[in-house]
Amino acid sequence: MVSNDIVIIGASSDLAKAFESRCKKYKITTLSISQNKKFKNKQNFLNIMDYIKDYKKIENEIKKLNNPIIFFFNGALFENRPFKSPSKEEELLTKKINFEIPNFLFSNLQTNLNNINKFVFISSMASVKLRNKNYIYGQSKKDLETSVKKFSEVPYLIFRFGKINTKMSKGHKNPPFTMSTEKATGLIFGNIYKQGIIYPNNGLKIIAIILKLTPRKVVDLIGL
Repeated sequence: MVSNDIVIIGASSDLAKAFESRCKKYKITTLSISQNKKFKNKQNFLNIMDYIKDYKKIENEIKKLNNPIIFFFNGALFENRPFKSPSKEEELLTKKINFEIPNFLFSNLQTNLNNINKFVFISSMASVKLRNKNYIYGQSKKDLETSVKKFSEVPYLIFRFGKINTKMSKGHKNPPFTMSTEKATGLIFGNIYKQGIIYPNNGLKIIAIILKLTPRKVVDLIGL
C-alpha cells in the first residue's frame, strides 16, 4: 500500500481522474493541481491560472505534504497524420504541455524542496521512435525523458504507455496493448515503487525493442 502523499499535476486529464479515484478508494492523501476551473471548489485541489507563473503557489502546497510522490499527467496530442496535422499554435501547445511545463516544475521543485520522495512521469511509446504520425508529441516526450534522466537529483519513474483510451486519444487506431484508464492506473499502482524507465507490460517492451531497431521510413510506411 502507498504510504506517501500523492500530488497529481495535470489533474483534469482522464487518466489523472481515474488515478485520483483509485487513490480515494485506498484513502491516500492527494493534492490535485489543474488549470481547469471546473475543479476549483473540490477538496484537496489547487486551481491555478498558469503552472509557471503560479509556481510558488504549487511549491507552498507541496511543502506541507508527507514525503510526496509527484505525478505528472500533463498531456496534449493534436497530431494524427495523415488525418490530422497540427496548426502552429497546436505545435507550440504540444511542446509547452508535454515538455516545458513538467520540466520547469520538476527542475524547480527538486531544487527548492527537500521533502519529495519521487517524481513519476506518464510518457509514451511515441518517445521510443519518432514517426511522422505524431513526431512533435513524440519529440516533446523524448525531451522530457532526457531531461529527467540527466538532471534528476531524486528518484524518478517514467511509464512508457501505448494508447490509453481517453478523450485525448479519440480517433486514433487501437494498436496492440491498448488499455482503459482503469487498467493503466492499476499498472501504475502496481509499479509505483520502481525506478527508471519501465513499460506497463512485456508486450510493449518487446514492441519498443522492435521500434528501436526499425528504420523510421519503414515505421512510417507500415503505420506503426
